[in-house]
Amino acid sequence: MDLIGKPLNPNKRLKEGFVSNLSGTSMLEIAALTAIVPALFVIRQWSSFARVNGHFNAKEAVLKKNDNGASCTKDWRCYAVALAMDYLCVVMPILLVFTVLAEWAYTCASLVVLLLLFCIVARR
Repeated sequence: MDLIGKPLNPNKRLKEGFVSNLSGTSMLEIAALTAIVPALFVIRQWSSFARVNGHFNAKEAVLKKNDNGASCTKDWRCYAVALAMDYLCVVMPILLVFTVLAEWAYTCASLVVLLLLFCIVARR
């Protein structure tokens, strides 16, 4: 019985060596990555709410929409534009930050939070 001394998986030592050198993720990096997602959603929501039917004032847009009865919600182009904006403003940055730009997580989180603060100041 020669199988007693041999492992079943010949690459087991390579896998153990790879896993033993991993240090994991710090709490600060987890906080930075989790701050990016809600900030992107808030920025996207504010950008779509600020421009309803081409009006920058939300109350004026609601009144105009109710007055003439025409709304952009039934037009397929508005859906396509909203979907494209959601993809470009939310999905793509999240995918990039979690994969390709993972080494730049702190910088990306700082930039997104600064952009969010700029949006808050600009709305006042």
